[in-house]
Amino acid sequence: MICLWRLLSPITAGVLISVLSLPPAAASPVITVEEERAPLRSGTVVAWGSNSQGQTTLPEGLQDVTAIAASGAHTLVLKSDGTVLAWGLNTSGQTDVPVEARTGIIAIAAGESHSVAVKSDGTVVAWGSGTYDQTAVPTGLSGVKAIAAGRWHTLALKTNGRVVAWGGGPVLAEYMKAPTFLYAVESIAAASFYSMALRTNGTITAWGFNNQPLPAGLSDVIAMDSGGGHALALRSDGTLRAWNFSSQGGSEGQAVVPPGLSGVRRIAVGGQHNLALKAHDELVAWGSDSAGQRRPAAGLKGIRSISAGGNTSFAILDPVVDFGRLIAGTTSAGRTLTIRNDGAAPLNILGMSLQGGNAEDFLVQADGLPATLSPGEGISFTAAFACSPGPAPKRSAILRLMSNDPHREAFDIILCGANAAAEIAIEKEDGSPLAARPVVGWGSNDEGQLNIPEGLAGARAIAVGYRHTAVLKADGTVSAWGDNFYGQLTFPPGFAGVTAITAPATGYRTFALRADGTAVAWGNVGPGVNQDLSAMGAAKRIAAGSQHYFMRRYDGIWLGAGRNDYSQATVPPQWARAEDIAAGSSFTVAMMGDGTVGAWGSNSSGQTAVPAGLSDVVAVAAGSSHVLALKADGTVASWGSNDAGERDVPPG
Repeated sequence: MICLWRLLSPITAGVLISVLSLPPAAASPVITVEEERAPLRSGTVVAWGSNSQGQTTLPEGLQDVTAIAASGAHTLVLKSDGTVLAWGLNTSGQTDVPVEARTGIIAIAAGESHSVAVKSDGTVVAWGSGTYDQTAVPTGLSGVKAIAAGRWHTLALKTNGRVVAWGGGPVLAEYMKAPTFLYAVESIAAASFYSMALRTNGTITAWGFNNQPLPAGLSDVIAMDSGGGHALALRSDGTLRAWNFSSQGGSEGQAVVPPGLSGVRRIAVGGQHNLALKAHDELVAWGSDSAGQRRPAAGLKGIRSISAGGNTSFAILDPVVDFGRLIAGTTSAGRTLTIRNDGAAPLNILGMSLQGGNAEDFLVQADGLPATLSPGEGISFTAAFACSPGPAPKRSAILRLMSNDPHREAFDIILCGANAAAEIAIEKEDGSPLAARPVVGWGSNDEGQLNIPEGLAGARAIAVGYRHTAVLKADGTVSAWGDNFYGQLTFPPGFAGVTAITAPATGYRTFALRADGTAVAWGNVGPGVNQDLSAMGAAKRIAAGSQHYFMRRYDGIWLGAGRNDYSQATVPPQWARAEDIAAGSSFTVAMMGDGTVGAWGSNSSGQTAVPAGLSDVVAVAAGSSHVLALKADGTVASWGSNDAGERDVPPG
């Protein structure tokens, strides 16, 4: 039986509601998903910003996280099995999770020096500093579904839509109490000496000490958050409202929404900075950047949710299957995924669905579902990207697997891809079309490598070999000119649907990546090159050096082949998941998603001696024996040979 799951319902921004559940039995099924035997890790965390108290130093192997609570200096995470982990500053025991809060937890919150958790039975546990009674949970409190922590006070939201507050000490306790008229509350937030409640009618009620009025006309709110002295509200149309709730709200621009910001799905507020998550993992940050809290690692994908502390930022990630760029109207090669039962009881795969605005661009084929898997047993299915015509460059959907794993309501996998032509057509920050760019060249023209064909249009990428030039056009075709002594301009039979090209600067060969993930080389490629490319399987990126080359598989792993006398084709394990790779004559340089750089192979001219402290790199390029690295601030770093001034970056 072939099953194609399509769109069930769109994913929209909203308020997170914790669901009460009973603790799982000791022997239970555990769902895992693999691609080519590499596990797709769900609920992993990335952190950036201040680490002055170790608050962004994540525990090794952290995964299956469903929620993060961050204060100025300590961090809590809630895992899918109901356990809680904590780290960071511990002067008041705020990271010493008590026994009663280590399992069966459904919600967490972090104050300045205290921590709070809600148990599955609706009771509350608090620990850390109680100087201002912020950990003095009211006797008999029950029926709680959500929690929030301010600097010295705590809020609890009950299942009946009422709010209970405590803390603040003798001076501020009266200001911290929830208004008696407050009801029909959907979510709560707290910061410093300020509290907010979002009601089911989309309005906000706020109270506290020295608080300023809410913005006039604030309505249709679906989510909210507050920080050191300011707050954000997300409205149903994807726009934001921001305000300072304290006269000491700060002046880092955190209470001013960036002009034109719309389409927001999630928000997070730190001490003096904000995060806003849009579709396709677009993360917008503004306000203070004193500790790099506005600068996440490049290339984050599969962002499920975001959180912020004083000057820290966090994101929870779902596993991602990225099909790369395709020409509209083409379909990628199928990717095989395997569902496996790693538990001690039978696993029932109850269903599978595609959700999200671009679900129609993805196909899932499965046989034998629903299914029951014994411990250790697995079942495979395939997913593919069918790129439809249309102006949207990026496409994504959620593949949701439902099972009887008691620790997960669902296992979500993000499927993503891009319309190659549309992605190039819209490149300006304001989304306006970018005019077709002419191709220009300069330098030696002894073989006509600069004789650009008249009328050449739609250029998307350029590959420059030793004495030849190739251009990839938006329609997936390639034009080439210059030296053809080794056939480097003679395309292989059936050559079409190209998504990427490259040519080594010191070679007489050209490499291309096609829409189905296969790669091909022509020209002076030598025996075995195309066999090596075929053996490496489907890929989403290629890189080529003088006589060695690389392909990045869809699982993010780089594989190398070709000449290896300096180990230039052997990817060190720590660089196997690099964001990009560039290959030189007998060496290789790699850039990670966090902007760090490494190199290996021949070091005859210092080309693998990466400058100490180099960071924030967004692109790398390798010449015969030198390297250029473009940094996020627009500056260029270089190292290696400089015999002909190849490292002398022109001023400006």
